[in-house]
Amino acid sequence: MSDSKPTMRFELESDEKTGMTYIVGPEKYMKEQGHELLDRILAGEDTIFNMTCGQAPDIYQAILARLQTDYAGWAGLRQVQSWLAS
Repeated sequence: MSDSKPTMRFELESDEKTGMTYIVGPEKYMKEQGHELLDRILAGEDTIFNMTCGQAPDIYQAILARLQTDYAGWAGLRQVQSWLAS
């Protein structure tokens, strides 16, 4: 599969000037639902994250994994909608 795309769409980026760490992901997804999901995760209100976060090596990886799985569903739904529209 030489034409395969990377599967992870989210990463941590550090700002050396401020010392802050940011989560970066697909812009359209983040605008439509990613930021809202991240807010729910940080507020302790995302049931899926709460149930699965202990399976990741650290909290950052747990957040990235949760965003990635939600993104996969979001992207898959967009693809199906595109197929149905054509």
